[in-house]
Amino acid sequence: MLDPNNLYKTQVATMMQKLQRVIIGVLLTVFLAIGFSTPAYAQTVDDISPKGYLYRINVSSPSNAKMFYGKILGMKEDPTFRVCSEPQQCWLEFLTGKEGVKIGTWVNREVGTGKGVITIVVKNVDKAKAYLENQKVDVGEVQSVGKGVRLAFFSDFDGNRLAIRDENVK
Repeated sequence: MLDPNNLYKTQVATMMQKLQRVIIGVLLTVFLAIGFSTPAYAQTVDDISPKGYLYRINVSSPSNAKMFYGKILGMKEDPTFRVCSEPQQCWLEFLTGKEGVKIGTWVNREVGTGKGVITIVVKNVDKAKAYLENQKVDVGEVQSVGKGVRLAFFSDFDGNRLAIRDENVK
C-alpha cells in the first residue's frame, strides 16, 4: 500500500533536485554571458601571457609521485598547493628548478600520458641517462634528432612518458 507521506516526500525531493539544476544552469548562463562579453579592445596579449607552466600527470599514489619526482628526479615538493584529503584524493606539485615551471601529480586510476611526453632539458643526456639507470629507471637509447638535439625516453612508475634532452646547438 502506498504511503501518501512517502510519495509526497519523494515528489518534493525530485522537484528540489530539478530546481537545483535549473538554478545552476541559470547561474552558469549569466556568468558565461558576462564573462565573455568583455569588449575586445579591453583585452591584450598580457591578459593571456602565462606566469608559469604546470604539467599535470596522473599517478597511482602519492608515494609513487614523491619517490619518482622527489627522490629520483630531485624535484622539491611545493607544500603551498598540496591537497590530500585521503590517499586516493591527492594533488601534489613539484618544483622543477625553473621559476614558474611545475609538475602537478593527481592520484587517478587512469595513469600514463598516452602519446604526450614531458621533456626535461638537461646539460648532458648521457650523464642524465646513466643517473636514471642507476636509480633503476629503464631509459631508451639516446637519439640524435637534428640541430644538435639528443634525447632519450623513459617512463615513471605509472607509465607516464618523459624524455631527457640536451641541446648542443652548433
